[in-house]
Amino acid sequence: MEDPMRTALFLLFVISFTLLAQPLAAQPAQDGPLWAMSFWKMKLETLPEWRRLVKQVWNRDNDALKKAGLIEDHATFTHDYGSEWNLLTFTRFKDYAAVDALDEQADAITRKYSPDTVATAALGRALRSHVIEHYDSFVRPIAGTSLNVATVPGENSLWVFSSYRIKMGHTDDLEKWLTDNWKQTDEELKKEGTIQDFCYLLHDYGSDWNFIRVVKVKGYADIDKIQKRSQEINTKRTPDAAERQTKGRMFSDMVFAHFDSFMRQMGQ
Repeated sequence: MEDPMRTALFLLFVISFTLLAQPLAAQPAQDGPLWAMSFWKMKLETLPEWRRLVKQVWNRDNDALKKAGLIEDHATFTHDYGSEWNLLTFTRFKDYAAVDALDEQADAITRKYSPDTVATAALGRALRSHVIEHYDSFVRPIAGTSLNVATVPGENSLWVFSSYRIKMGHTDDLEKWLTDNWKQTDEELKKEGTIQDFCYLLHDYGSDWNFIRVVKVKGYADIDKIQKRSQEINTKRTPDAAERQTKGRMFSDMVFAHFDSFMRQMGQ
């Protein structure tokens, strides 16, 4: 017999994709690979159970969707420190048509996993009561970066998600600034081993937080090292202090708000 908790959990995430797909009539002209991000703020007392369910259910079912060609990749992260969002899921799609395809199959998926619709709906409502807040966004890597979520056996890296609210009309300026500044620094940090990887994500639509800088490191000890080495690299590249301050203000003038999340990836 199908585990009802497994059924309800999977349906919650199907609902999430369905909601993501609703406003596609307004999707941007640009198409191609994109990531669907779902931020979840769960009640703390329920978080251990959700982590268990994600490992045992969410990852397994998404592996099946990946094998069926409905999605290209997926990853789940859990809160470690510094964020109100304690569960974060990523799903990579080939394009918006692939999002529509999954949405169109939502009914079939629901019927497969939920022959008893009344009981499953009740359980789904109970699970949703564990969710304090939730929002979704479509994002794409920019400035020539890419998001690699492949897991390495035995690895327990720390992922730093720095979310920014960029002022309207500044996205082109942002990408140029990233290419000329952060990217050069992050590439050098990666080359020397201070960070393991990095990526810049810009939202297509669906989120107030429209730019996310992702940095992957071995652990918390590397955070202070990143700040120190970044200053050294930037000083070497731009010796004039006034010029460095001007470059910094160019970025800060684009930003409304900012927060950091420190998370660990949950194994596939």
